[in-house]
Amino acid sequence: MTLRRVLRYGLISLLVAVVAAVLLLRHYAQPEKIAAALIAQTRDRLGLELSFAGDPRYAFWPKLRLELDDAQLRVPGAKTPLLTVAHTGVTLPWSSLRTSTLAIETLRLTEPALDLDETNAWLAASPAGAVPDIRAGIVIAKGNIRRDGKPFVVGLSLDGELDLPALAAWWRALAAHANDAAPLPPLPMNATIERIDAGGATLSGLVIETENPP
Repeated sequence: MTLRRVLRYGLISLLVAVVAAVLLLRHYAQPEKIAAALIAQTRDRLGLELSFAGDPRYAFWPKLRLELDDAQLRVPGAKTPLLTVAHTGVTLPWSSLRTSTLAIETLRLTEPALDLDETNAWLAASPAGAVPDIRAGIVIAKGNIRRDGKPFVVGLSLDGELDLPALAAWWRALAAHANDAAPLPPLPMNATIERIDAGGATLSGLVIETENPP
């Protein structure tokens, strides 16, 4: 048997093994369990309802991700969602396949739309210390923010770190027009914004880079 044939058979065997492993993972991983844990934690820790269309699924490359389509996040009983996301990818440690424990490493949101009015209502109803300590990487593509039913921020792309308590504290200070409120959230990130429409003025082509606060 020639070396070329040995290499060919070896490559075919490796591909077959990889395909078999992926099929076994898809069969036994049961992404529904992690999705159910995500729904439960969203309700218990944030007081919000999470729903999505279709079945949750896993992606295995380059890291383990739980993928959801057409996700909606809303205050219980509210007609308008606080957040809608066309596609959500939740990067998880590989140990999630064994333990079904939810430990989010990175959130990837494609075409998210945030409603500022619903966000303010949710924060106003939550005590200042009630926001859970959630920290994870966050990547946003084609994001939009609405205020009073109209586009406010259009075409947001962001790569950074999410610190929910720090973000909530900053937002409350900003909404209260506090003198010491920073103009930008205290989070390390790189972001671009296609357009901001505010008070009859339009800002286009914004680039934002922030570092960890001192």
